[in-house]
Amino acid sequence: MYTAIFAGRDGRLRSDIEAELGANGFVVTAVSCGRDLIQRIGRVRPDVLVVADDLGDIAGVDACRLLKRRAGLKRIPCVLLASAPAFEARAAAFEAGADDVLAKPFDLLELRLRALRLAR
Repeated sequence: MYTAIFAGRDGRLRSDIEAELGANGFVVTAVSCGRDLIQRIGRVRPDVLVVADDLGDIAGVDACRLLKRRAGLKRIPCVLLASAPAFEARAAAFEAGADDVLAKPFDLLELRLRALRLAR
């Protein structure tokens, strides 16, 4: 059993990710903003993070960058969900420390497989 935190404001996406990962070996905690992500990650210590690009109070890429700068958190793998498939968006995500990037729309099976690979 693995643990994951999903951070994103889209309720349908949250439900889909919780269902897909939850049915396949993950206990998923969902938060809707960057502030909640930063607070929750200290308590949950997930095996993987899945972060949408817009968290309302902070961009997903900036949240990833902040977390990767913290000594106790930088080893937690992060999958960033980018709304723009352009190379620049993916490059910015990797520069911020993301371990993987998926451009929306994406297949939930692909997200699950990538999250499993990173959580192991």
